[in-house]
Amino acid sequence: MCYKIVIPSYKREKIIKEKTLRLLDKHYIDKKNIYIFVEEDELEIYKKELLSDINQYNIIKGAKGIGNQREAISNYFEENENILTMDDDIEEIYDNGKPLVNLHYFIVDTINFLNANHLTLAGVYPVNRFLIGQFKIFINKKHLEKRKYELLEDYENTMKHAIFSGGVMRYNYITLKANYNSGKGGLKEYRTLERKIDEVK
Repeated sequence: MCYKIVIPSYKREKIIKEKTLRLLDKHYIDKKNIYIFVEEDELEIYKKELLSDINQYNIIKGAKGIGNQREAISNYFEENENILTMDDDIEEIYDNGKPLVNLHYFIVDTINFLNANHLTLAGVYPVNRFLIGQFKIFINKKHLEKRKYELLEDYENTMKHAIFSGGVMRYNYITLKANYNSGKGGLKEYRTLERKIDEVK
């Protein structure tokens, strides 16, 4: 089964190499199926850091801000393509507290379940009900991937898919080892309490 793995990244050219790309390599994921979306002014920085793999990874010019970036990802790929998006700082994926054995099989099984149940979005356990943007598998529906929000875009996206499909799928026993609040880059570069309160309102 064909699918793409997409990693939006911001000012984390070293972190992505040490964490998420290392994790994907451990699971023998074909580098040609890995797409790294970065802002235009960071393209050369990422290419330089990942130079030895530049002919394998796909480093793509995306958009500014995570909401716009996710929309750019959707627009880049064909309608109905199978996509796994994951953050750039994921060190491990756990299944019932133990490291996931085979990520490829997990992705394929999830896509098969989504198609069999006419759903378009699946994710893993963060908190009750919504699917965190940190790691999600979805059937690309471009009209569902447009965002009005930046800091709460994963809440917005979960609701859109739930309304469209009549539900979403979440693995309550699959968790991640990552800390998006540590280190440089990522959302913390522009997340403020004031901005979050504005979006909540």
